[in-house]
Amino acid sequence: MTSVSAVCRKYDVCPSTFYRWQKQYSNASAFSCAFSSDQAKKLAILESENASLKKLVAEKELENDALRDFIKKKRPLRDFVTFMREQRNTVRVICRGFGLSRATLYRYLSSPVSHDPLPKRITELA
Repeated sequence: MTSVSAVCRKYDVCPSTFYRWQKQYSNASAFSCAFSSDQAKKLAILESENASLKKLVAEKELENDALRDFIKKKRPLRDFVTFMREQRNTVRVICRGFGLSRATLYRYLSSPVSHDPLPKRITELA
């Protein structure tokens, strides 16, 4: 049987560190988690926070991809808002992407689309 000091020398670990690890992990069995109940609670909180942050990052990535697509294709704003709604983006995401209030967005969407070429032609001639 080798001594603790020999093992510590072999793995370049301080004996005090070895004894601290032994005290910390001696109650853990091979199949159970080596954390105390406080550490397990903190880990669960961190995991839930991590999941929510991943969701926010994914939402931002979708928003950024849609904005890049909009900029590349140079589509009108109404088409882009329609596209964003089809992609199941929330009104909050759309408003934040354009810096609009909800009232402005709804007013913009409720205004009729003019397919009549006459007003366009009049403004071109003026």
